[in-house]
Amino acid sequence: YKHKKLCEYYICSSYNSFLIGNQVFDYCSLEMIKKALYYGSRYIEIPSYDLELKDDTIPIVYSSINDYKLSLNYLEVEKIIETLGEYAFNFRFLENSNDPLFIFLNIKTQNKQTLNKVNDYFETYMSKYLLPKSYNHINMSNIKLCDLENKCVIFSSNGYQDSKLDKLIN
Repeated sequence: YKHKKLCEYYICSSYNSFLIGNQVFDYCSLEMIKKALYYGSRYIEIPSYDLELKDDTIPIVYSSINDYKLSLNYLEVEKIIETLGEYAFNFRFLENSNDPLFIFLNIKTQNKQTLNKVNDYFETYMSKYLLPKSYNHINMSNIKLCDLENKCVIFSSNGYQDSKLDKLIN
């Protein structure tokens, strides 16, 4: 079964995995991301915002509608990626730790320094799980599942171009 193409599988996904219950006016928590992974999710969305409107700021995550913040707190993107690196491929924590992890970066900033920091976090905490550059910008649905075992596949909305993330986005 592992020699079938990715398009022949259903992937358990999680939207706004960082929220503890409600989609609006609720708290963000890393524990909820761990729970989503524990219950089988292998597709996680990470909306990425700037903490402040300046060049050198921290990438953060929160719930929003039309870019209006609707969560009561925020999480740093670095902590989320660190958590994913620690738990997503940990056989002591997950039964499906060998399955590929798909991350969708929903970019909500035009700040290239912020995006470069996100790239650095992936290289720091998940470097051994990242796909080689030969997989960048190809149709992932035709790849065999066995080729993606223990790998992190990163997709993104527009906006990553001309940043370091360009070399990570599949």
